Amino acid sequence: MRLGREFFARSALQVAKELAGKKLVRDANGSRIELVITEVSAHEGGTPTQARNGMNYAPGRIFLMPFRGRLFLNIATDHAGTPSCVFIRKGADITGERVLLLDGPAKLTKHLRIHQKMDGDSLDSELFVDDSFVDPKLVIDGERGTAENCVGCFTYPVF
Repeated sequence: MRLGREFFARSALQVAKELAGKKLVRDANGSRIELVITEVSAHEGGTPTQARNGMNYAPGRIFLMPFRGRLFLNIATDHAGTPSCVFIRKGADITGERVLLLDGPAKLTKHLRIHQKMDGDSLDSELFVDDSFVDPKLVIDGERGTAENCVGCFTYPVF
């Protein structure tokens, strides 16, 4: 089952805790990639910068934050105009016979073939979150990120 806008229309902290362990799916051009989200961080507020404008998108929108020539995948949360998002930090590709660990946000976006034109798109077409793969008892609080607006981190440590 695909998660809809209502799932993301909550605080970043609530969404992040429930997003860890779910499947992130890219289904485009006849190719399908399925990742288990293994690490996320929740971000709210913070110093407004051009790079953080996407935090104000409507819930469930893709926010691609540029960082040193790379793109980091975030999903806007709460409601439009409120700076809030979940940063997808790590994942594990479970598409093939072997699990491929993607131990960084730039590796994850590159592997999913995410590009700048997807910034602001709704997370419900060629890139979406599937609710079918999580045991919430396995989600643990992780180390808080270093960004001044990080309010929590969560890990799904099954890989």
